[in-house]
Amino acid sequence: MAAEQFAQLVLLRGYTGVGKTTVGQALAEQNSWRLIDHDTLQHTVCSQIGDDEVICDEINRLELSLVAEVLRQGESAIVAQNFIKRSQLEPYLRLARQYRARSQVVRLQAPLSVWRKRANSSGSIQPMEISVGELIVDATKPVLEIINNIKL
Repeated sequence: MAAEQFAQLVLLRGYTGVGKTTVGQALAEQNSWRLIDHDTLQHTVCSQIGDDEVICDEINRLELSLVAEVLRQGESAIVAQNFIKRSQLEPYLRLARQYRARSQVVRLQAPLSVWRKRANSSGSIQPMEISVGELIVDATKPVLEIINNIKL
């Protein structure tokens, strides 16, 4: 009897410019999984109807709905979002439990100088809260090396 297949949910977190989208695209392509990229959703919606707090809340709800639908269909997904606070991860982890999907939180890290250069940013940053059991990956490594370190 074949082993039961579980959907996977990978939550890529890290600061702007650290490589969440790049790693997410490579991981999605390698595994034929769905990539739900928060920045792409936000840019698409906000370029059409504006950007305010209400819109941001709606984008988050839309993102959760997309993840729920992918997992409901038994497919796997990658979500690329900053996820600065642990509380931002919890709704996604609840969905993984609800749909019996395996989940992994992956924090991409790079030296401040690297991600500031990538993000073209010099502003202040909010410290990223640690999530229990998250995999911390050096985002300065080649993309294939990064995705090979992400095991579920």
